[in-house]
Amino acid sequence: MIVNYGFAAAAALSVLGFAIHVFAGGKRIVRPLMASGLPQGAKDLLYLTWHVTTLLVVSFVVVFAYGACGCTGYRPALWYATAMAGACSLLCAVVSLRSDRKSTRLNSSHTDISRMPSSA
Repeated sequence: MIVNYGFAAAAALSVLGFAIHVFAGGKRIVRPLMASGLPQGAKDLLYLTWHVTTLLVVSFVVVFAYGACGCTGYRPALWYATAMAGACSLLCAVVSLRSDRKSTRLNSSHTDISRMPSSA
């Protein structure tokens, strides 16, 4: 079996991103947001977006793992996943740079969510 190490690395990074998203983010971001005083509609939208992001990261893992195994029959899916992962990474970097919160900081003590205005 031929292994594509670039896609294997992308799959491994996607697994790491998935673990951080689910285990650290769920505890430190989703729970405080859901317990906040935000309107229920905003909470529902945030919760939906969280799960859509989870599914997107899982799809990266699957597609990159498939490509790592040398299965190149679905090259458009591999290129699409690569472009989407790059776009998501760029978006995260831009949002992090525009905010006062550091992207490497995983705790939610930086901004008390209960003190945020409901329009935030």
